[in-house]
Amino acid sequence: MQGSWNNDKPYYQCKFPAGYAVSEDQHTKTIHVREDAIVPDLDVWIGGLFDKDHLDATAAQLAAASATAPDDHGARDLELRRQLKECDAKLSKYRAFLEHDSDITIAATWIAEIEQERRRLERELGRKPTPHKLTENEIKALVT
Repeated sequence: MQGSWNNDKPYYQCKFPAGYAVSEDQHTKTIHVREDAIVPDLDVWIGGLFDKDHLDATAAQLAAASATAPDDHGARDLELRRQLKECDAKLSKYRAFLEHDSDITIAATWIAEIEQERRRLERELGRKPTPHKLTENEIKALVT
């Protein structure tokens, strides 16, 4: 789902693209959910992960996932760059499709999805991984 605005209010939407490997009877073409119908319960759930009864387990899970090994940073960047090239290749194919086919709506949907994925990959590539693995105690200190 992605964020959108509808009637001057924030929504989350899921648009069923023609490229998904499911039939239209398995997924509604477009779903809009008001943000205020999701966020309050989501905030309560996330807050509950850090309450007194759950903090130890949450800190342990976050500590386990906090950092990749320093050797993995180069491999991570390489993989992100490979995925960016894959996005560029798909965009080229979609643009070529537009030159030979008149169904602009399908291609426009594909292009928008790939451009969104490309922006996500670029953000991830610019994000520097945690230089060291956070301990459970460091995480608890950050939370409290």
